[in-house]
Amino acid sequence: MIEGLQPYAEYKESGLPWAGLIPSRWNVKRGKSLFAESQLPVRDGDEIVTCFRDGQVTLRRNRRTSGFMLALYEAGYQGVRRGQLVIHAMDAFAGAIGVSDSNGKCTPEYIVTNPRSSMASASYFALLLRYVAHQGFILVSCPAVRERAPRFRYPDFGDLQMPLPSPGEQAAMVRFLDHANRKIDGFIRAKKRELSLITETLMTVTEESLVKPCATVMRLSTAAALVHRPIDRRAGDYYTRIGLFNRGRGIFHKPPVSGTDLGDSEFFSIEKGDLVISGQFAWEGAVALARDKDKGCIASHRYPILRGREKIISSAGLLAILRTKLGGMLMDHHSRGAAGRNRPLNINTLLKEKIPIPSPVAQVQITNLLEQEYSVAQAVARSIRLVDEYRSRLTGDVVTGKLDVRPAAARLPDLAAAAESLEELETEQEEMDQ
Repeated sequence: MIEGLQPYAEYKESGLPWAGLIPSRWNVKRGKSLFAESQLPVRDGDEIVTCFRDGQVTLRRNRRTSGFMLALYEAGYQGVRRGQLVIHAMDAFAGAIGVSDSNGKCTPEYIVTNPRSSMASASYFALLLRYVAHQGFILVSCPAVRERAPRFRYPDFGDLQMPLPSPGEQAAMVRFLDHANRKIDGFIRAKKRELSLITETLMTVTEESLVKPCATVMRLSTAAALVHRPIDRRAGDYYTRIGLFNRGRGIFHKPPVSGTDLGDSEFFSIEKGDLVISGQFAWEGAVALARDKDKGCIASHRYPILRGREKIISSAGLLAILRTKLGGMLMDHHSRGAAGRNRPLNINTLLKEKIPIPSPVAQVQITNLLEQEYSVAQAVARSIRLVDEYRSRLTGDVVTGKLDVRPAAARLPDLAAAAESLEELETEQEEMDQ
């Protein structure tokens, strides 16, 4: 993708720690001299526009409708229009910066701006600002009202100094990176599709095994034991707490903390083979099997731990069952509460439920598929991590002028035609997969 790209002929010091040398013909300007804060009113019928951390700014309904905090009174809401540069004041540090593709309204926590002249492209500066954010410079440049809640306001953006290439260079960089990102996103979709096919096979095999005559029905408490391994908390020791992704996507580790900073919660040690359930988000499928990497970590009392009983079913088999539609229905049914997404699981009533236990032969097949899924998921995660690192380096090299992409951008096919061609290829691939 970068083969044949060359640097600019001459460079100068930018004075920006995250940019270093920039092409000698570029200027450096403050944000307030390039973009003015928008003050558009909300119109009747305007829908909510959301700025996501991946840089997409679109109508909320275009992405998802659940998991958001809903405002009872939309005090201070502002209008947003297609093409405006939008910055999420509280999530800017994580890359929630982009150009709106929709007309609508947004929370006052968003900075909505317009270029002051044709010298500034909203698309180019969205890419530049996301790069700055990912380098950590937005996080250190804005105040925080509480831990991990920095607010990047318009005055902070206004004081931020940024390189200013010519309009033609900005357009070339946007064109080149749009093309590069389409190819990278296509690669990521293909990898995720590979994993989803294995997951679909696992779910199909598991669900079919539950309705076969050889399946045995018993209480969950008969098939699994609720495990408690209280830790011996020591002030000078450090502990790694776990959390769970939803939809069965596994366990993640939180930053280590000392024993004195664990708070008042009761904690339990994790062993390989434990089936860990999120006591708050079980209804969202937050259940996972502990692996080698999780051994020695700890979980709070909010994470019930089960282990399959020997000669009945393994913990891996239980995981597969809880990830089926039946398992999801049971965890949802026993998760009560009205605090948004936070719905506590009643593990005691869940354990009283009767579930079908697959035959030993089916359990072997299910376990093998689970291991295959885990292995592929690890490989896919590594591939995506590497390609995202490449994307970040490429973006940085392009937007700060380390590479001159003008000749390459001029040779690229029309973006609309390329998008249509890519969509046709993806449709054909999906039809082949079905």
